[in-house]
Amino acid sequence: MSGAGTKVKDPHSIIKEGAGAIASDSLAAESTRAGGGFAGNRDGEPLGVAGANSTFANTNTSGATRLDPASDAEARMATEDWEEEKKLGATGSYQKDAGNPNLQKSTSNAGVAPSYVSNQYQSGGNPKGKNLTEGGFESNDAKNASFTSEIGSKNDPSRLAEQKIQRENAQSANDAGFPRDNNTTGGTPYDALGGDTAA
Repeated sequence: MSGAGTKVKDPHSIIKEGAGAIASDSLAAESTRAGGGFAGNRDGEPLGVAGANSTFANTNTSGATRLDPASDAEARMATEDWEEEKKLGATGSYQKDAGNPNLQKSTSNAGVAPSYVSNQYQSGGNPKGKNLTEGGFESNDAKNASFTSEIGSKNDPSRLAEQKIQRENAQSANDAGFPRDNNTTGGTPYDALGGDTAA
């Protein structure tokens, strides 16, 4: 069996990771200064900052936010939006979210809508004026071609409308032999491009 392609690891060429950030008041810094075992680590020199003034091993999570489990990213984003609206005092009433049963129901109220909004939704309003009667839109269905003709027949109004559109879009006999596009010189738009025509 050949050794070609076999990986060989030399135990003497181990690459060790650096120790990382070391606070000046830590035990690792004391060991390094005293020439102890920690001094042999690569990049193991203590920094000039005390541990209490650094973020090396910070357990203060006051600025962090907790991500509760969510069914998907969309549910999480909706929950975050609702929380933001609650902080801003937005109006509305929110029910418990199916994706987040821990979300509390919250309600908030805003002021009354402007008067022009309420005018649009008044109920029971009657028209104002003299000699008003209901109705007045009588029509004779016999005169309406769409009620009396069979769909697709020769008298169907939609068929007649399509024929009218086709007539308007058709070329007249006078210009039928000329190209429709003013920039082309040839028989049809599908002819090969000439040498001076841009592609």
